[in-house]
Amino acid sequence: SGSNLSVGQRQLVCFARAILTKNQILIIDKATSNMDPRNDELIQKRIHEKFSQCTVLTITHRLSTIIDTDRI
Repeated sequence: SGSNLSVGQRQLVCFARAILTKNQILIIDKATSNMDPRNDELIQKRIHEKFSQCTVLTITHRLSTIIDTDRI
């Protein structure tokens, strides 16, 4: 159930699962909201790297999260 993991750790597990399933569409709803700025930056880099050929829909409150997107 993941009850022994922090919210940020659960977000990382979900992100890893998304990488492994190799879907064509990725929906991210505040995926890094419970992470520190350093980990947020690392995750954003991996999203651009691993999902460059996918459609990525991002829901976020941070402008920095969507600054490099194709469409807003």
